[in-house]
Amino acid sequence: MLAVDQNLRHAMTSFSLVSASGEVRVLAGVQLVSSGIECSVFNTAFLSEPLHNTGELERRLAIAQVHFAARRLPWSFWICEDLLGDSARGVYRDILPRRGLRLLSDAPGMIADELLPPIRTLQPVECVPVSDERTRGDFARITSFCFDLPMELARRIYECSRFWMGDMSGYVAYVDGEPVSTMAVVVAAGAVGVYSVATLPMWQGKGCAEALMREVLSRKQQETGIARSILQSTAAGASLYKRLGYRNVTRFAVFVST
Repeated sequence: MLAVDQNLRHAMTSFSLVSASGEVRVLAGVQLVSSGIECSVFNTAFLSEPLHNTGELERRLAIAQVHFAARRLPWSFWICEDLLGDSARGVYRDILPRRGLRLLSDAPGMIADELLPPIRTLQPVECVPVSDERTRGDFARITSFCFDLPMELARRIYECSRFWMGDMSGYVAYVDGEPVSTMAVVVAAGAVGVYSVATLPMWQGKGCAEALMREVLSRKQQETGIARSILQSTAAGASLYKRLGYRNVTRFAVFVST
């Protein structure tokens, strides 16, 4: 399902906004997003069109390597398997490590045409858009803690007002004024992409993230008329997303430079 990949690629362009040296380029079948920050997952290469053989894969890999080496940035290559021909799909996990890339994560891309009704009582939350110093800081702190991201890096990205001037919209869920959960969304490729879903440990299991997702996706449907939503799941989030009605439609592998 290419909409999942297209939405993700659109979402990742927001990271180019956080520094003066940030940029987005598309070169010969590769989308390159540089954040200017020395963290591999925020400097990304994607296939921007299908490839059919290992020769094409090697060529696009070389383009990405030259691009990020020239900028002295660590980087990551995000592979959507739907864009790989049969010959490349069978061997790309062997080729990339030989070119200095290490597999970081392997996750399904998921889609829901609409959310299923809730099957449990959810913790009531106040859903607040990220729009000021307080909400940017709360988003950064929750993201740092839940995704094991150094706080300095989280602050450089999510407390940067420019990051939120693109198409990424962030939200923080509050319970009695206490920030408990986050999520972000991007509307692109005919779907609402869901990103950065996280809940602080002491609030997990109470339905905070589910309540936040339902509220935000409802708002986006009212604004855009789009009910379909997509995401990339972690192992921790898979059970929640399946309960909400998401199904696997593709697979992503993320490799980072070593």
